[in-house]
Amino acid sequence: QKLNAQLENDLAAARTELTQLDGAVARAKQEGDTFRSEADKARANETQARNELEALKTDNEKLLNTVHQQQQHSGDLAQKLDKAQTEIAQQKEQISRLTTDLDQRRDLAEQERQMRLQQERDADLLKQRLGGFENDRMQAQQEVQHVQDRVQHC
Repeated sequence: QKLNAQLENDLAAARTELTQLDGAVARAKQEGDTFRSEADKARANETQARNELEALKTDNEKLLNTVHQQQQHSGDLAQKLDKAQTEIAQQKEQISRLTTDLDQRRDLAEQERQMRLQQERDADLLKQRLGGFENDRMQAQQEVQHVQDRVQHC
């Protein structure tokens, strides 16, 4: 009877331990399922992050290309501006020479006066051309500033 009671106690203890182990196995399976689910989510997040990174790389490359094009355009405009400024300087020199020549001829006789009046008309035409160059130069400067602003914005 003692042995039977002892065996009953051992059996009850074994059943209790088995129940506890079953609970531990169930919890471990649940934790494993949770970890798998979290790992799947992490993989999905990683894939999404990689896709977003690739999209950002593509956008960055496009922006770099745009910046490069704008820099080239800016360089072209700067060359045009330099050329216009050179032409303006040449026109100013020519106007200065003509004006000096006109001032020297004021003291000539009446016959030379007719020739001087013609030269003054020529000088006025040159001044009009210079005004056109000034407008072109100002427009070119505005374009260069606009491009520089856009390049800085990028």
